[in-house]
Amino acid sequence: MAYRTEHENRALRIAVDSNVNARDHARHLRSPSKFEPSCADSTLADQIVHDSLWEPLEELRQRPSKHFRAQLIALGWRAWRGEETLAPETSRSLEDFIEDLHLGSLIVDDVQDHSLVRRGGPCLHRLIGTPLAINAGNAIYFKAFQRLEQAQIAPAIELGIHRQAHATLIEAHEGQALDLSLRAQDLSAEQVQELCPKVSRLKTGALMALAVEVGARAAGATNLHQLESLRSIVSELGVTLQRFDDLGNLLPHFAGEKAFEDVGAGRLCWPWAFAAETGQLDRLNSCVAKLPEPGPLQNFVFETNFVFNAASRAFDLWQDSLAEYIENQASAPDHEKIPYAYQLCRELQDLAQKVSCSYGFKSLSNITT
Repeated sequence: MAYRTEHENRALRIAVDSNVNARDHARHLRSPSKFEPSCADSTLADQIVHDSLWEPLEELRQRPSKHFRAQLIALGWRAWRGEETLAPETSRSLEDFIEDLHLGSLIVDDVQDHSLVRRGGPCLHRLIGTPLAINAGNAIYFKAFQRLEQAQIAPAIELGIHRQAHATLIEAHEGQALDLSLRAQDLSAEQVQELCPKVSRLKTGALMALAVEVGARAAGATNLHQLESLRSIVSELGVTLQRFDDLGNLLPHFAGEKAFEDVGAGRLCWPWAFAAETGQLDRLNSCVAKLPEPGPLQNFVFETNFVFNAASRAFDLWQDSLAEYIENQASAPDHEKIPYAYQLCRELQDLAQKVSCSYGFKSLSNITT
């Protein structure tokens, strides 16, 4: 699967028409003249469902994406099977399974956050209206499990993936509950530092951990200690991804119209946690309070080297997690070690490098803004 950086994705972004009226658009979708059956076997109801549900979802699926989670499936497979190749039809079905779960979460998240842009175009709720977008976001969760049925894997493996996927979806919704219930400005520095990584692990880390476990289970992994170890390190990679994504939001030349969106809404993102850790929370809060005037926040970010320092800290935290994981693997009993653990670590580090670059940072080891 081709890799595209977040910078490339954002470069492909089409302008959002500020005059879009989602309700008028949705009403137009329902107009009888639009839904003449396309073939003899198609009913009017079939055509309406296609045009108001599956066609908009497919358009969103085809937009540019980094496909980090799909790459993690292959990584999980190789952690058990080395260079042995996963069957292409199985790989495609498992990738679609993970990407559809992720897409469903994005659609609903965009509604809840009143977002405008997703993957280079208007968010789905701005195209088909909020009620239809919520329905589509929910529907694609269930469509994902149909794709899993097409993966041609043993029933016991499929059942294990089902169970872990359900647990992951619950975690993700718990993370969303935290994210929607809290504002960073209302919390103490200690609370921000405690809750921010928790939200990232539940919302971002959990689904990435599921992706790598899907690949591992497809390869035959069943040992619960091994799978838990694998999930834990990939969850930390997910937190790292989220931290760089959050920092990209502070770079107007990179984030475009989404610049300062997360900090402005008080979402528990990495800039708040880093500011709390370094004693800069009050100043960040003061600058954010002046939005939508961006000057004070921009001055703070660039005059204090805030983004550089926060990115360096994010890298250090990832390196600490990876070093601890390697140490744990080295000391684990043989039956709890992952077969290709050191190859796994190299690939995780390579993927972390892609994460940093995709969000506008040249190198994890030499971060520049």
